[in-house]
Amino acid sequence: MSNNPQFIKGAIITVIIAGAIGALTVLAGDSFGVATGDFTGKLFLTSFSLIFFGITGAICMVVTEKPEYKGLGNAGMIVSSIGFFITLILIFVGVKDEDGDATVPKLAISFFLASIALAHISLLFHFNLRNRHAHNARMTATIFISIFTFALIILVFSGRGLFTGVTDAQTMAKIIMVSLVIDLAATVLVPLCNRLPADEQPSLSFDNDNKPAETQPEAPQQTGDNNTTA
Repeated sequence: MSNNPQFIKGAIITVIIAGAIGALTVLAGDSFGVATGDFTGKLFLTSFSLIFFGITGAICMVVTEKPEYKGLGNAGMIVSSIGFFITLILIFVGVKDEDGDATVPKLAISFFLASIALAHISLLFHFNLRNRHAHNARMTATIFISIFTFALIILVFSGRGLFTGVTDAQTMAKIIMVSLVIDLAATVLVPLCNRLPADEQPSLSFDNDNKPAETQPEAPQQTGDNNTTA
């Protein structure tokens, strides 16, 4: 699908239309009126959501060009698509449980976070890394991006039932902030370390080393025999 020209052209046209509609809805009124159910506001949010999840999906789609990372890219595209459709439900229906649990908004936030994380990781795996330092930085960033995202999703779904104590809240906040700092630092290190000299690839061919040693001593012996016979 990612290499289908018709799909790419359709996606380009859709994004252009969404951008035009989003811009026109901003210029058309003084406010979005989302809280009162105004259609213009919902149309703006729909266009904006399509563009946002289109960004994360497009980044993930690019990495599918590499066969070894095709699964990662497909997962990111699927998560972005699901996140967009859940956001549409939230915009137009505003589903809310009777007990006020608000499962749909929590799902929308979770897929929003997951789509950003997968797009971030996919962008890192799009680089052609040249040395082990860049590889280590990318792996570190991937691990802490995952920890940061999972911690936020747990926090979204926990509500008041899981992290009620002050100590638990402080611990979760520390985990989130430490993960964020490390994953951002490792992300910066990936392109920087990739500018270092490439790792040397040792040659495992022994034939080329042995052939000159065998042929060089034989050549003068043969010419010496020819001269003596002459």
